[in-house]
Amino acid sequence: MKRNARRIVLPAAALALGLMGVYGIFAWQGNSRQAVASETGAISRDMAKGPMKRLVIHSKRRDVSDLVLYDGEGNPHRLSEWKGRVLLVNFWATWCFPCRKEMPKIGNLQKAFPKEQFLVIAASEDRKGYKWAKEGLYVLDGDNLLLLMDQGAKALRKLGERGLPTTILVDRQGREFARLIGPAEWDSEEAKAIIRAAIAEK
Repeated sequence: MKRNARRIVLPAAALALGLMGVYGIFAWQGNSRQAVASETGAISRDMAKGPMKRLVIHSKRRDVSDLVLYDGEGNPHRLSEWKGRVLLVNFWATWCFPCRKEMPKIGNLQKAFPKEQFLVIAASEDRKGYKWAKEGLYVLDGDNLLLLMDQGAKALRKLGERGLPTTILVDRQGREFARLIGPAEWDSEEAKAIIRAAIAEK
């Protein structure tokens, strides 16, 4: 079946909320937060420019390798499983309009780098479960991403956030080095430059 023929039927109320951006409103102030922990690497704050100007690059980094997400069979996975790679963890849902808008761009960003160096994790908040979220990724051209579930939004809350989309960038040591609340142009040259810099860090 052709991709554009496969659609998710969203509840009218949920779609209306997404279009109004109601859910995401609570998160826009999250970019003012700073993570705490060890010193940063070579990535500088002046890299957050152009379409990535709302990206907060932390002056200090916090270990987030213990964040837990779940696969389609309900098995837990900690971010520590992917230490050695740069990670982009995007918290999203099929009913979130800004999430739907940015997902194809996140898929494009993954295509620009080998998964052995850079891995995108699509952390779904969908209560309808893994199969529903997987269909959503397919429709949104994000089926090349690693889909995991954030059961009960526990990982998102542990990060101190509640709005979608929320995206964190994690260095190869498992530390969060940047965060962006709301949608972004993730396939922009500015975004790719940040990922390249993170991969190049020792």
